[in-house]
Amino acid sequence: MTTKLELIHVLGDVMTELDKLGSQLDYKSTDPAEVKAIDSLRDVIDAYQLKLVKTTIDEGNKIFQQHTASLLEVNAELTTTIADVKQVAKTIGALANLIGAIAKIVAFI
Repeated sequence: MTTKLELIHVLGDVMTELDKLGSQLDYKSTDPAEVKAIDSLRDVIDAYQLKLVKTTIDEGNKIFQQHTASLLEVNAELTTTIADVKQVAKTIGALANLIGAIAKIVAFI
């Protein structure tokens, strides 16, 4: 069973990895739209994380656990691309999927 705290940590880890990715990008050869997308998606994750921090969640609820399991699956996909500066487009797609999973959790709570 995944807890609220574990979920918050997962999102924090994602944001840390995005910050690392941003510091490793070659801004001369990286599409500025991709850089902007990563920054914007990071901000969305940050806002969702803050909402999770401020909300009381029934961690044992079946729907919460289902949505959290989906988020962890998407996060596993994201971790295969996020550290590779050559896979920015795939990372953006994986981030969009992660945000979709987070949105389901936040909608539930």
